[in-house]
Amino acid sequence: MNVNALLLAAGFSKRMRKFKPLLNFEDEPIIVAILRKLSVLVNKIFIVTGYNERKITRTVNESLHDFVLNGKIIFVNNPDYEKEMFSSLKVGLKAAKNSDWLLYHFVDQPQLTMQFYDELLAQIDDESDLIHPSYNNLCGHPILIKKSIFDNILLEKDNSSLREVFNNLQIKKNIWQCNYNAILKDLDTPADYKKLAEGLHEYL
Repeated sequence: MNVNALLLAAGFSKRMRKFKPLLNFEDEPIIVAILRKLSVLVNKIFIVTGYNERKITRTVNESLHDFVLNGKIIFVNNPDYEKEMFSSLKVGLKAAKNSDWLLYHFVDQPQLTMQFYDELLAQIDDESDLIHPSYNNLCGHPILIKKSIFDNILLEKDNSSLREVFNNLQIKKNIWQCNYNAILKDLDTPADYKKLAEGLHEYL
């Protein structure tokens, strides 16, 4: 089974007022911390870049050069990154079209643990089109998307959302009730980043 990851790193990080992928987490850039974990779990990682593309590629190349060189990490540029996030998902999905399953990941969740990822991937089955983690009945991220619904996503307009896709009653959803509240935590503001830096327990 070909399980790959799609990591979005194309946005401006406007609310953070600093570029989120390159903020420090446990002594290295957030994007590198995420990639180190994903590299153990999946066959390939597709990074969608846009704003600050050169900084992203340089940072990843410096820290994980061997993974870039051997094709484990693949950069995909979204020339329309100023549009909604959904456009970056579609660009990445086209590049990763040969995946059986795709782990759709945001770049502002570096606190997720290997145990979480292992348990999430263990939910993969033949019956589901989508595996969505939930904590206290609130769905979060990252999610697993099966190739059976890639076309559903690609046919949507760039200003659409996954919510619109998931409203399709024919899509078989697996809502995984997990014990990780970190799926509900992302880094949108300086206050979020301060909480992460000062007390990881709030994000686990």
